[in-house]
Amino acid sequence: MSVASGCRLKWCTSVGDIVKRTSTLINYARSVYDKVGSSKPDTFESVVLPISMFEAEYQTERNAIDFPQHTFPCKAIRDASCDATRKLSDVEVELEMRKDVFEKFVSVQKNIDSSFSDEYRRYVDRKVQLGRRNGLLLASV
Repeated sequence: MSVASGCRLKWCTSVGDIVKRTSTLINYARSVYDKVGSSKPDTFESVVLPISMFEAEYQTERNAIDFPQHTFPCKAIRDASCDATRKLSDVEVELEMRKDVFEKFVSVQKNIDSSFSDEYRRYVDRKVQLGRRNGLLLASV
């Protein structure tokens, strides 16, 4: 069976493949957030663009890892997909609670000008709003 160019969904997957793809995605996610968290100065190009592009790529790969738990007849593959989804959910919480990255988005939001597209402006506002809801604006005790 052939696979379309750019398609990440594989019908001939294995438990090892799911585990490998999951660990690769987790390491990539942490590296992107670490890079953004340590970047200077806080600009659209150093904060917003890398995170937004990463999130689009991440969701595509995450969905491909998540899909087998709903469709595959092999229980081992379904279980591996469930475990991978749990690990990815834990990492997502960890990344969403990164105060350094949140502070960068707040800094970018303060410097938004008319050159930002409405889409990116809304994206930055949404990231700041979600960070506030997660309590990242509160002083640590």
